[in-house]
Amino acid sequence: MINYLKKRKPKYVFVVVAYENKAMIAAAHNNGVEVVELQHGTISEYHLGYNYPNKEDKGLEYFPDKILSFGDYWKEVANYPINEKKYHIYWISLFR
Repeated sequence: MINYLKKRKPKYVFVVVAYENKAMIAAAHNNGVEVVELQHGTISEYHLGYNYPNKEDKGLEYFPDKILSFGDYWKEVANYPINEKKYHIYWISLFR
């Protein structure tokens, strides 16, 4: 993957399940490639892939830069690993 990213130099990597593609996301981030996740189901405070109870920026290297979501509702349903003063997720609603 790293060789591919260095050779092709993509601007974006799209993933469907970020928590199952951590190595690819980390490699993309290390090579300056933006990672976009496509929401693939429901997200809640009980979803282990998106709920980080301690917001201390842990796990950011494995978390996408943007999420294409089903709508604005999904911004507030879990504790994402983002320190809102330093980082934020760009939410792009697929349905408006």
